Amino acid sequence: MLCGSRGESRTILSNVQQRHNDIQRIEQQMTELATLFQQMQEQVIQQDEKVQEVERQAEVTHQQLEQGNQHLGAGVKSARAARKKKWICLGLSSKFW
Repeated sequence: MLCGSRGESRTILSNVQQRHNDIQRIEQQMTELATLFQQMQEQVIQQDEKVQEVERQAEVTHQQLEQGNQHLGAGVKSARAARKKKWICLGLSSKFW
């Protein structure tokens, strides 16, 4: 099938070239995107060890907080017992005065 005019042929050629340029631009963008994903994967791998260390430190901190709370509870109990004994002593000493 022959084209009707030179103008029509030029239009078709222009459209084909534009599509070709668009495909090349998409290909370049996909290559850039693949490179970005590869760089991101490398960063994730590099950061993984640091993230694991942070998780370990968070667990240690949690355990230490639990122990601290237990010690505070024991301290509060001891202070209450000492206060109670002080009042008992004051009560007994006032009977002798």
